[in-house]
Amino acid sequence: MKSPLFVAFVAILAASLFTPDSALSRPKEENTKGLRPVVSVPDELKAEGDALLESMGMAVPAAAAVDTYCIVWYDFESFDLQGWYLYDETGQPGTGTFFHVDDFDGLAGGDYGRLVPIEGTKSAWCGARPGDDYYMCSWEDAPGYGNSWDQELVTDPFSFTSPLMLSYHGVFDSEPDWDRTIIEYCFGEDWVPVCSIDGILDTVAVHTILASAARTKLRFHFVSDGAWSDQDGLFETDGGCIIDSITVSDAHGVIDFEDFESAEVGDQDIGFWHCGPGYEYYGTYAGLASNLQ
Repeated sequence: MKSPLFVAFVAILAASLFTPDSALSRPKEENTKGLRPVVSVPDELKAEGDALLESMGMAVPAAAAVDTYCIVWYDFESFDLQGWYLYDETGQPGTGTFFHVDDFDGLAGGDYGRLVPIEGTKSAWCGARPGDDYYMCSWEDAPGYGNSWDQELVTDPFSFTSPLMLSYHGVFDSEPDWDRTIIEYCFGEDWVPVCSIDGILDTVAVHTILASAARTKLRFHFVSDGAWSDQDGLFETDGGCIIDSITVSDAHGVIDFEDFESAEVGDQDIGFWHCGPGYEYYGTYAGLASNLQ
């Protein structure tokens, strides 16, 4: 009579050979090592099973050798990151700055024909072209704007005599109620909203700012929430906003006019105006070092 251990061994073997269809259809559990799970068999049971195979004239299978393969090796010599990169969780994704001067060449007008210069051959655009970098490869539908953007087109600080006036031609395309472009001026350390635009709008606007301050900054501030954009493909647009023909003036006349015609495509510092994230973030302070102890 076979021992209980042997009977258990035969039962395990039969179960492994005759698996019900319902078991085969179950989703596999995640195996973090990428290997089949190892079943430990007691030496006594293994010896009894081997003896049975030999009595039946069958060969006893040899244990498979375990090999280790080096997939990749990083030694960071010569201060080479070897494909690793530094990332600041508090900053903007990708390049960090998406406002820039563009002529929209090669974009065929975008999805809705709005990706064209508003006036002349260039405009300032808060948007991203298709790309093959790590960030843009995650996008479903470029060109357009992405999730969790906080971007600004902002002036240098300047003095003025009230009233202050801002005029521009703008084309806006963002998810209604959730993503928007806010026109703001700076009062002390705070930004004060003048106008907020969401949805689709093509407008020539003039804003009069009655402020007691004698010095300020102006900005176009684009913000988007964490979903429904061209990045995840849930809301298709032609980018957050396109701005052109900006005039800043006060009681004494024109302080600055910008139509972006003298700038190069991709420029983010255009005389009086500058592009960047809409807030200050911590920054990345990691890097490679040698001779650490």
